[in-house]
Amino acid sequence: DGRLLCVKTDECPGSMDVNCPGNTYCKMRGDMPVCLCSDGYSQVGTENCTSTQCTQTCQDVNECLTKSKYCHELAKCDNEVGKFACSCPDHLRGDGKTTCEDINE
Repeated sequence: DGRLLCVKTDECPGSMDVNCPGNTYCKMRGDMPVCLCSDGYSQVGTENCTSTQCTQTCQDVNECLTKSKYCHELAKCDNEVGKFACSCPDHLRGDGKTTCEDINE
């Protein structure tokens, strides 16, 4: 059904197993386990958690909409589900995030 079991970890200790939806992870908020959006995802609406299940909805963040925050100004940004990739144009070299330099220099 697309749900992941948040097993006993340091974040959700003891008998605090919670069924978290996909693209989320379990974390303690006070004495209550909650499901939070994984990196690359943002919360849609409000979370609704009981002691055993959360109905948290998370959607992909398109980091490329704010490319200058993540990629070099000359790089191309490709949004992927839950992540993004920066790449320099063919005539330049670099990691695409911090550098894109002319190959001939």
